[in-house]
Amino acid sequence: MTTNTIQPTKFDIVMEEIDTLVSNFQDSLSRITNKVCKVDTFQLGITYVVILRAGRISKTLSFNLDELTEELNLEVINDTFNR
Repeated sequence: MTTNTIQPTKFDIVMEEIDTLVSNFQDSLSRITNKVCKVDTFQLGITYVVILRAGRISKTLSFNLDELTEELNLEVINDTFNR
């Protein structure tokens, strides 16, 4: 019996990093405002937008997915050459 391993794509890795960052922002806003932080997301072409709202405070984060995926490519290349 063989086991197939599914490797995450660069996009999966980038989205996981964004999710971690958004989660940290969400926790911080909730602590600062003592209110539940609501998160809305949408995508406009290559831009992924996250809006966090807690009470009267809001924060908008935008991510260029092409740029982040390219940065990940560069990190992998640099890591490979530095070994």
